[in-house]
Amino acid sequence: MAGTFDNEVLEEIRGKSGILEVVSDYVALRRRGRNFVGLCPFHTEKTPSFNVNPEKGTFHCFGCGEGGDVFAFIMKRESLDFRAAVERLAERAGITLSKAPPTEAQRQADEVRRALEMACQYYQAVLAARAGARVREYLQARGIGEAAIAGFRLGYAPAGWQTTMNALARKGFRPEVLVRAGLAVEGRQRPYDYFRDRLMFPIADGRGRVIGFGARTLGSDQPKYLNSRDSPHFSKGRNWYGLHLARESIRREGRAVVVEGYMDVIAAHQAGITNVVASLGTALTREQARTLHVLSPELVIAYDADVAGQAATLRGLELFRSLGGTVKVALMPEGQDPDDLIKRQGPEVFRLLLSGALQLFEYRYALLKREYDLTSPEGKSRAAQVLSPLLAELSNAVEREAYVAKFSQDLKVPAETLNREVVRSIEAAARGHKKSEDAHTIRYGKVMTDFVSTGMTPAALQAEKELIRLMLEDAANIPTVRKALALEAFSSPDCRAVVDRLYAWPLVEGPVDIMRLMSFLGENAGATSLVAMVSAEDVTYATEDARRVLTDCVEALKRRRLDELGQLLSALDVESRETQRSVIAEYQALLKELKGSRPD
Repeated sequence: MAGTFDNEVLEEIRGKSGILEVVSDYVALRRRGRNFVGLCPFHTEKTPSFNVNPEKGTFHCFGCGEGGDVFAFIMKRESLDFRAAVERLAERAGITLSKAPPTEAQRQADEVRRALEMACQYYQAVLAARAGARVREYLQARGIGEAAIAGFRLGYAPAGWQTTMNALARKGFRPEVLVRAGLAVEGRQRPYDYFRDRLMFPIADGRGRVIGFGARTLGSDQPKYLNSRDSPHFSKGRNWYGLHLARESIRREGRAVVVEGYMDVIAAHQAGITNVVASLGTALTREQARTLHVLSPELVIAYDADVAGQAATLRGLELFRSLGGTVKVALMPEGQDPDDLIKRQGPEVFRLLLSGALQLFEYRYALLKREYDLTSPEGKSRAAQVLSPLLAELSNAVEREAYVAKFSQDLKVPAETLNREVVRSIEAAARGHKKSEDAHTIRYGKVMTDFVSTGMTPAALQAEKELIRLMLEDAANIPTVRKALALEAFSSPDCRAVVDRLYAWPLVEGPVDIMRLMSFLGENAGATSLVAMVSAEDVTYATEDARRVLTDCVEALKRRRLDELGQLLSALDVESRETQRSVIAEYQALLKELKGSRPD
């Protein structure tokens, strides 16, 4: 039993929650041999080092060391404990769990989810009724059809201070639940509706569940757009509008298009351009950028062409670029947003703008030409300072030289001068990369040493890992290792947890069933991560080599134990005679074993 769940239950959930399908909801993966690879969702990288093995049901990142099974992935990605991850995957797989009564926090979270869903249904119903006639006319005038209204689940929050509260109260929802859900706010005397007389845009999580709302006034109320307040179940800085509908298209096309407004998203999707999402009224955050980055290597920002839009574009581009993605800008016509453009000139014009999106340095240069006098020495110097680090990031030397020639001609400065600035930027970036690599080595070293107790040598860790590998590859090796080494011979707590399960493994031929082993390990994240790491490493042994490695590793662990006993003997007090006798006996027996295992 793992935690409070039977192993059979965990195996059923795992069997119906293929790790490839689950991870693909978060990461764009491509096949590489038996495995699938993509950009790691847990750390920043430019070259994919995140591997998924669907046969073994494991993931492992060779960059940051994260790994485990499908439960471990959901725990890490969604910041859930083991129970919550199991429940999440069971719900996804349509499996009903017989479980202990929910905690108070779980009960409240479930109430909030149900209240948000019920509110969404209520707003939809009001929009379709006579009270929503004015809003329907507005949507019709904006060119939003019935299919888009239904697909995005648009609704109308009626006027009145407690209209929505009263409607949901009839469904059994208490005022305090509606306040927690962000549907009502506390007043001086009593709570009242947060959204009133507004067109409602439900905001969903990656699974399509309603987590909040955006709301547009149709009158003179301020602000024009009002979002749900940040809460434990909703964060404007973590979510995207329309992502649950755009995810597959983003992965398929290898490009995510970011716009500013809800209407921009709806207009684009309605026109068949479905890889479009919008931020939620805040500056693009690193968490939002990472969510898109693991789905697609390319981001195109299509914001308004005004000054505020330009500043927001640059912030978003720099943030996405820092994660290793390709960033581009679709230059919108002055005074138009994607919604305007699609309606006035048609979706094909918008598609052409997206296909002709500018690289980051081309966009920066276009802005520099507007901002500085590039005929003056100061303006030219400023342009070179901005362009050089961007050009330095181009890995293709021919492309970089072509842009150097283009910009130097435009700036009327010698190409050698601009190229020297680019070389300086390349050297500075190399120094920074070396520091980053050193920091990564330290981080990865920590991940590795997390598997072991303090003071354990790399050689000892490797010996324990190799013995686990050999037992995983062929269960016939388990009795051999078990006879040679007691469980206590493994110093790493995570290694010991894995070996403990393996020592109890039934006598079978062939490799150990990794998925079943993961079920026994349950919520032991360190142990599951260790198994995933060993399984992901492309190491196999021929029969004779396997025997030799097994013998060498067993001997290495015995010699380590011999050293430990020697140190213990020298530290024992003379009075500890009984302990001394026990240690001496173990020391002599182990010394005899080691002498007999190898020819002199």
